[in-house]
Amino acid sequence: MILERGFSLHGFQLVGREEAQYLVEGTLTCDYFQDLTFDFQGASQHLEHQYHGKFEGRLICRDDDRVQELSFPEPLMNGRTVLEMARRDIRRRSATIISETMLRGPILGEPEIRGLIDALTDSLDGRFHNQVMEQITAYQERAVPYLIETLRDDRPVRLEGDYPGFPELEPDELKVYHIADLALREILDRDSGLDPLSSDDYIQRVRTGWQWMWEDLQEVY
Repeated sequence: MILERGFSLHGFQLVGREEAQYLVEGTLTCDYFQDLTFDFQGASQHLEHQYHGKFEGRLICRDDDRVQELSFPEPLMNGRTVLEMARRDIRRRSATIISETMLRGPILGEPEIRGLIDALTDSLDGRFHNQVMEQITAYQERAVPYLIETLRDDRPVRLEGDYPGFPELEPDELKVYHIADLALREILDRDSGLDPLSSDDYIQRVRTGWQWMWEDLQEVY
């Protein structure tokens, strides 16, 4: 479910092997490691069950035979007090890392979009932040999942430019997430009402609102 959800939010669908443009091959193992206890003055108290998670695999692009290695460099460690929850969580954590590695990688990822987002924080870039935003919005819906992630990016924007309704902003007042929000408004044709004076609570509501809207559009339930 975690893999399917992550891919769906980025516009990919899970299909049969014969129909697939990309293939994931590999083996995930989740092995019991130990029952961690705390011993004190002759008494022993159970702390957690610990599991190791290990994945050996790769992502293959069938069109041009590009390959991305996905194997974990070291086994993951995870623990919970309840055995069944420990089993579940190590699988979830492993699936999350596999998904994020693919979606941030050279085959399925969008390095150009990520590069444009990072450019907003580069004072030597030479562009206005409005120009960078226009270049991001040119990707249309392909940019949306990355912009939603960027709604949590509170780095200051280091480029000059104009923000609607705020002709004079203090240094560091405009954040990367403000530009991400403007780009989402342009692409999805909605107005969030977010601005540099918005409260932390309202910012969180805007993040949730964009996320839910995109999930509805991608039919992720």
